[in-house]
Amino acid sequence: AVIGFALQGVLGNLLAGMSLHITRSVMPGDWVDMEGITGKVTETNWRETRIRTMSGHVMIVPNAKVSEAVVHNLVRPNPVRRHKVDVGASYADAPDEVIAALVAAAKEVEAVLPNPQPDAYVTAFQDFGINYRLRYWTRDYHRREQIDGEVNRMIWYKFKRAGIEIPFPMSDVLLNDYLMLVQNQM
Repeated sequence: AVIGFALQGVLGNLLAGMSLHITRSVMPGDWVDMEGITGKVTETNWRETRIRTMSGHVMIVPNAKVSEAVVHNLVRPNPVRRHKVDVGASYADAPDEVIAALVAAAKEVEAVLPNPQPDAYVTAFQDFGINYRLRYWTRDYHRREQIDGEVNRMIWYKFKRAGIEIPFPMSDVLLNDYLMLVQNQM
């Protein structure tokens, strides 16, 4: 009984490791998100699964924990994943023009897939402008920060070329107007 109790964790990891290998639910090379750990599976063995995070850290997770966790596999069965970027535009800019500029910006980025096509729509009317959401698809979800950054960069250029204004929060505009009024009265 004492030996069985002492080996409980080892046997649990062993059985979980065998189960993971048989089901092939987590394999080396897969990008996974598991209970707050997002990274690439670098190794699986009878006892543990090693995951290299986006920051370069290697997380060693016992197989018993992996078998109990909800694992979001980001590459299987299909690596195509949707991204979203939220952006605001001025009330002075026509929504159709803003949406066209957003979609055009996404299409300019090489990592964005042409099919399914990017789309954009109005999400809210705020005090300082209209909010929009741009959605697009990629195969490299693990590079989402770089891809989203590139899409945001292209949005800025498309907006500048089309004369679309990204509004400041109303508090900034009102403060600047007030300061100009005070300065002119001096």
